[in-house]
Amino acid sequence: MAKRSIGSRIETGLGCFGIIALAVTLAIVFKWNPWLEAREWLDERTSTLSEPKGAWTQRVAGTPDAAGITDTAVVAFMGDMVESRARNNGEFKWRKETDWAALAGTSTVLVSKVSGKGFDAVDALSGSTKWTDPDGDGAWTYRDAVLTVDCPKGGACTIANRDPDSGAVRWKVPMGGTNRALYGGNSGRSAPRNLDERWNDVRHANPLPMPRYLGYLVERKLHVVDTAAGRKLREETVPNDSRAVVAANRIVRVAGSVISTGCRIVVSGRDPGSGQQAWQKDGYDLRTTGGAGCEPRNDPPGGGTALIATRLDQRQVLLSAVDGRELAVANPGETILGTDGQVGVVRAGDGKKIRGLRLDGGGQAWARDVQSSAKVGVTPYAIFITDAAVGRVIAVDAASGQVRLDVKTGAEVVGVHPDGVVLGRGRTIGFSSFSGSG
Repeated sequence: MAKRSIGSRIETGLGCFGIIALAVTLAIVFKWNPWLEAREWLDERTSTLSEPKGAWTQRVAGTPDAAGITDTAVVAFMGDMVESRARNNGEFKWRKETDWAALAGTSTVLVSKVSGKGFDAVDALSGSTKWTDPDGDGAWTYRDAVLTVDCPKGGACTIANRDPDSGAVRWKVPMGGTNRALYGGNSGRSAPRNLDERWNDVRHANPLPMPRYLGYLVERKLHVVDTAAGRKLREETVPNDSRAVVAANRIVRVAGSVISTGCRIVVSGRDPGSGQQAWQKDGYDLRTTGGAGCEPRNDPPGGGTALIATRLDQRQVLLSAVDGRELAVANPGETILGTDGQVGVVRAGDGKKIRGLRLDGGGQAWARDVQSSAKVGVTPYAIFITDAAVGRVIAVDAASGQVRLDVKTGAEVVGVHPDGVVLGRGRTIGFSSFSGSG
């Protein structure tokens, strides 16, 4: 009996060794690292996402690029998948495969077909279908509207304004040609860019109210739409030496040319209906040039009704897109990080202080010390100070500088809402409320 027992143990050991060897071989062949999965599983169960803890922490199907937040749901966008969780407790609600997806209105998610045209508009919490656009190639999503892009084969493209909840068509306008850059979710709009593009997915995940004027480029022609009247206002050619965007109630054009002392940059604001020039500025660099030439290669930066520029004396300023006035001027050595159109955020030359500058002529709104290693992100709902070196995320109110969130975490901010944020680390996400929010 003893000999048989020893032999049985040897056979069991050899069997286990064979299973391990097979697993290692398969891992090598299929480039699969089980230890990463195991570590992620262990981290989720032995550590918290943040301290203090948020309302909940859950594991989703993939690694979210961003998360949309409604009053009742948190919607994680993961490339080819979209997943919904209850905002109050993180309970799983639904998951769908998609080519692209976007949050619209206050409780609607657009989920495209996996291949081909069309998308479904579903309820953010339940996943039930509200309406369907079988011909939609893309969409621009806002809190009060969905603008769908439809380019039938062999026909002219159109943009339709739809109600986010019912899909009812409010108006349609011709686009003028086909532009594949407009296909998908929130692609191809001609607007001032954010300086810190790392935050773009987070900013776009929660829709804002639709602007009065929108622009898009098709074959070097800028098309401007009046969203209130539901009609195309203007179509104008943008020369190769220029960049043009729609900001506030102006078409802002930046043109560059070579002069003996370097580059001459001319910025102008034009009426979107008549095209008549409303203002012009020389000697302001809007960070549009790149490479050796003077031709603008990037859209001008800004936010809301403000543009970010540098004067000839190297002081950075915020200009009004409406009339070209200087709304705020940074101190020597300071760098403008971004703006929401109401406040501009600047950073000291040594990186150890940030300030909020009011754009209504009110001067400094607030100031606070930061670590030189900290990153600053300007979003519509808060200014975020994230520092991986110390593992901390702080959110302050843009207007007052009041702290609305201060947590110790190694996670990143993947979603922002007036009430709070979604933090994410790998496939683990969690919701944390801002102070003073429900």
